[in-house]
Amino acid sequence: MAVELVNMDREMGKECLHLWKTMTDTFVQIRGLDFQLMDDYLRYRVIDAGCPWTLSLLCFAMKFQMTKEEREMTDLISAAAFNSMVLVNDYFSWEKEWEEYQNNGCRGEIVSACFLFMKWYSVSQAEAKKMLKAEIKSRELKYCELKAAHLALGDVPERTVRWLGLLDCVIAGNFVWSMTTPRYIAGVDDSYPDLRAARREGRTTGATDDYIAPIAPRSGLTTLSFEKSHGGAQSADSLAPLEESTKEVQDRTDVQPPNGNSTGSLEQSSRLSRLMSAYGDIVTEPYSYIDSLPSKGVRNSVIDALETWYQVPERPLEIIRTIINMLHSYSLMVDDIEDGSVLRRGFPATHTVFGIAQTINAANMFLVKTMKFAESLSATAVSILTEKLLQAHIGQAMDLRWTHQSIIPTVEEYLDMVDCKTGVLFQLAAELMRSEATANKDLDLTELLKQFGRFFQVRDDYQNLVSAEYTTQKGRHEDISEGKASLPLILTLQKSPKRGLLLSILQQRKFERGLSIELRELVLEQIRSSDGLAYTRCEARRLQAEVERQLAALERKTGMKNWILKLVKHRLEI
Repeated sequence: MAVELVNMDREMGKECLHLWKTMTDTFVQIRGLDFQLMDDYLRYRVIDAGCPWTLSLLCFAMKFQMTKEEREMTDLISAAAFNSMVLVNDYFSWEKEWEEYQNNGCRGEIVSACFLFMKWYSVSQAEAKKMLKAEIKSRELKYCELKAAHLALGDVPERTVRWLGLLDCVIAGNFVWSMTTPRYIAGVDDSYPDLRAARREGRTTGATDDYIAPIAPRSGLTTLSFEKSHGGAQSADSLAPLEESTKEVQDRTDVQPPNGNSTGSLEQSSRLSRLMSAYGDIVTEPYSYIDSLPSKGVRNSVIDALETWYQVPERPLEIIRTIINMLHSYSLMVDDIEDGSVLRRGFPATHTVFGIAQTINAANMFLVKTMKFAESLSATAVSILTEKLLQAHIGQAMDLRWTHQSIIPTVEEYLDMVDCKTGVLFQLAAELMRSEATANKDLDLTELLKQFGRFFQVRDDYQNLVSAEYTTQKGRHEDISEGKASLPLILTLQKSPKRGLLLSILQQRKFERGLSIELRELVLEQIRSSDGLAYTRCEARRLQAEVERQLAALERKTGMKNWILKLVKHRLEI
């Protein structure tokens, strides 16, 4: 659906996706906050309940959009409407939420105004519901008064009148839905699984979609969200410890402990378990730090997308996801050391916090853990992982040599490096999933993911020089300061009459530990004047189109639309 929204109306579709992202972020945040005032609660609850997102979908369907000024003029009215709506939700959902809260051992808190009233005033459920009912009436009255006062001003734009009418309809519809939905009735099961099953049984033959298929078992909200909190790697604390991975290997019937000495293996596992319990935090702390930093979660979204075709069982899918996330964090820790980067995602790089030695040790620890996880899958998985790790280190060596010696590669050499380095995790995920697939085992995604990896890197090279977000997260024109052989620089040096000037500037970074802002701007100006940026943008769009062509061909071959991969592509479009 998200892809179709963007395809139909790019700007309104992107606004819908932005509000969805904000909603999913708030879903996590609100459950860790201690509210003391109702207005503070409502500011979060309105977003958590999806009020702005729902209205954006309705406006999209109506092809209706207000100007920024018109929205600002009605902000207080809209907020009053949304406040009354979420309180109505809290009122009618209370019994169901209280029942689930008790079934879960009364752990944590319920995100509900009723629960807050009980906590703030030490009152019973019945009294809290009375207080909530009075609050709803008060908020609805405030909405009506604000709306009437605004209309009384006269000369109200037609779009504003239409917006206020839409709010009226949504308030009424929300009340009816909240009052009647089985979702809010205690003791009534969720009917949605049955509806999905009925649709699955009635599905006609031919091309299918993946709307009703679970996107990623046990992954919560990870699939469509664009941030770390829903799509990132697991924390170090949540990962199966190394000794558990060893036990999983031993439990498999096709793998035996060395020399059949199970007693010795168990003793080793017990010793490792004791060591990890006593000292595990020391070695995992750098990993936990980088894993906690915000991320767009592209690799997790790609895994979710490939699951549409490969249908990997839950356990191996989670192991593969863990392997990819561990390797990604490993590569970031090591890359920042080798590149001399001081920022990562807008925060201090891991080695600037924990030191180079401790960071390398932690990175190596998790590299070893990926091998143990691969062992728990199969010998084939270990072989795939080993080959891709060798490939990745070759790509990294090429990149480091060019940077250290100020060598300017050809475009063909640059793409070889990208295939080895940037694209390798996407390829690794696909090959591991294919080895565990229950469907489409003959589906080869090599070419698709090669083109996707190239698009991802070329786009990154471009954004590094033009994006304000990249400046915040990595520093101003970091690729130039590092002397990295990015595509814009390669293209510029191939054709610029001031090649000597550029090479001299790149040499200066070796003496100054990077380039000054002024020198970076001078290099960027040469890149612009030589059309290096313009060509890179065109190349990114060409690769984007090639990914789309490859994806369409695979959808025809499998008879399955891959909406998740389409959405990932849209998110990255230039």
